[in-house]
This record gives sequence, C-alpha cells and structure tokens, in this order.
Amino acid sequence: MKTKQFFIEIIIFLLVLFWVYAAVTKLLDYDTYWRQVMHYIHSAVWAKILAIVLPVVQLLIAIVLVFQQSRMIALLSSMVMLLFFTGYITYLLYFAPVTPCSCNGIFRGFNWQEHLILNIVFVLTNIAGIVLMAKEPLLRKPLVI
Repeated sequence: MKTKQFFIEIIIFLLVLFWVYAAVTKLLDYDTYWRQVMHYIHSAVWAKILAIVLPVVQLLIAIVLVFQQSRMIALLSSMVMLLFFTGYITYLLYFAPVTPCSCNGIFRGFNWQEHLILNIVFVLTNIAGIVLMAKEPLLRKPLVI
C-alpha cells in the first residue's frame, strides 16, 4: 500500500469512528439529547426532527465514507457538518448569553473549549483527506453504478 493511500485510510478510519461515536452517543442517551435540542429550538416538532435527523446524517456520512467511490462526497459532507458544529461551538463560547452543559457531547468530560479544539483537529484531518483524495487518479475515472 502506498504511503498516501495509507494516510487516506487512516483519515477515513478516524472520521468514521468520529461520526459513529457522535451519532451513537446521541441515540443511546436520546432523552437527554432531545431535551438539549429542545432547550434551543423551543419547538417540540422541530426539536424532534433535528434530534432524529442529526444522528442519522452522521451515520450516513460514516457509511458513505467506507465506500471508495463515494469518499469524496462523504468527505465534503463531513466537512460541512464539522464546520457547522465548529461554528455552533464558537457561537456558544463567545456569543451565547448562556453556555449549556456539554453533558451529552461527543466526549462527555470535555468542556466547550476542548470540544472546539477537537473539532478544529477534525476539520484539519478532513481537509487533509480531501487534499489527498483530490490527488488520487481514481477520482478522475467516471463513477459507474
């Protein structure tokens, strides 16, 4: 296996673990997670939709990352989600009138500053994956379904 391909596989593995863990922790403690979403949405209907859609999208990203033909789409989707969450955490830290507990966060023991650092690390990891994948000759071939 080439060095570049090895690094791509490591990045994909880390991102799959990240997204699966993020989704599963939400689903395993769904009541707490839903209450936290409800606290900010203030609409039971929209909170319920978001509380279901978010972990499903996270799991879909993890699944699509596994398949070689769809990795770039998954990496780009992962990047959008990571940037969204990084922006949300930045908002909570610097602009929100009240910072909620991170008791149902991806790493329960982390404070919001540590969550921000973790997200930035994964944003950089994701960027590395996109750059390495963009140089792969496999991407230049048409996708055959």
